[in-house]
Parts: sequence; C-alpha cells; structure tokens
Amino acid sequence: RLQGSPAPLAVTWTGETAWSLQLPVSAGTATYVLEAVRKNGTVAGTAAIQVNGTGGIFPAGPGNLMVSELHYNPPGPDDTTEFIELLNITGATLNLSGCHFDDNGQGLTFTFPSGTAIAPGGRILVVRDAAAFAAAYPGAGPVAGVFTGALDNSGEEVVLFSASGQEILRFTYDDSKGSTDGGGRSLVRAIGCTPLPAEYIWRPSTAAGGNPGTTDALTF
Repeated sequence: RLQGSPAPLAVTWTGETAWSLQLPVSAGTATYVLEAVRKNGTVAGTAAIQVNGTGGIFPAGPGNLMVSELHYNPPGPDDTTEFIELLNITGATLNLSGCHFDDNGQGLTFTFPSGTAIAPGGRILVVRDAAAFAAAYPGAGPVAGVFTGALDNSGEEVVLFSASGQEILRFTYDDSKGSTDGGGRSLVRAIGCTPLPAEYIWRPSTAAGGNPGTTDALTF
C-alpha cells in the first residue's frame, strides 16, 4: 500500500521475487513510500520511489481530485435531481476511466466510462436522473453519467476508487444543515483555506439548487 493510505495497491507478481503495480502519478516530481504489510497488520518493510510525471494526462489519484458539491435531498418526493460534483484540484488533466463508486455500504454505484477526463481546475458531474437533471439545470455539465441507487437523505460515507481499486477519496456528509435537507440548497465543500484540510467541511450552497458544473465560491 502507499504510506498513509488504508487501501492496498493491486500488485501483480511476475516471478518469485518480482512484481509490478500501478502508481497514481501526478505532474511534477513526487516521492511514493510503499509499505509491505503482514497479515496481522504490522509493517514488514518500506521502499521509497521517486517519480517525475512529465505527461499531459494523469490518472486520478489521492490528493488530485475531490468532491466539491453534492445535492443529497432535493425538494420534492422523488429526489431525481441528486448529483455529485468532482473537482480537479491540479494543473494537469486527470483521467477518470474506470474510477468507480461501489455500493459497498454506500447508496450509489457508478463507473466512469473509458476516456472520461477532467481539465485542470475543471468539474464533472454524476447524476441520479439525466432527464430530470437537464430540466432542472439547463446547460449544466459536463455530466459523466447516471449512478445507480441514491444518496442517503440522512447522510452516509462515500468512497471513490481508481480503476485498479486504490482509494482516491473518502468523505462523509449528514443532514445537520437544514436548508440542504429538502430545503433546496446543496452541500458545498468549504475550500477557502490553504492548505486544504483533509476532512470535508460542508456549507449550504449560495443559491437554491446549488451550482452544478461551476463554482459556488463566496467573494469577500
């Protein structure tokens, strides 16, 4: 696994003492510390690998992508305009091909189609009902596709995995902000501080229905 990440990496053994794996390479030079973990959870050893990313497109991975907005309980009885917005927080294009939300204790399932990418600083949406979303938010996008299931109206934990099964991001939300729990506002991640805190801190959107596909930032 990567040091600091609870999720194991997918390792392919090519011989008795040789193996290969995919790392989430980002733009620029980065040092990755790999840990070998025993069955009992103790660390057997570590190895540091330095990688210089020089390409123009990089796979989505931990630290380069986040959920910036979600609408978990829109007004009305059917919640068909639910959406999740992802934001690329790097200066490089991110490839989301095969990244997936799994219905493993969470309420939705979705796999990003092959060729899905987000430009530097760009956003992309996953929605519950494409027709209902288009009617409520004309021109909002891009929309990567429709997820199966629904966001829990009382809150839950949601995890996004890479195509190889590595955990990219994990966040929780709840219904403690009344205006977002059927009151018409979406949940927006507060990202006005530097460095960005590891935990997700939410606030209600500035506009009813939120601002899918665009910023909801407040200017002071």
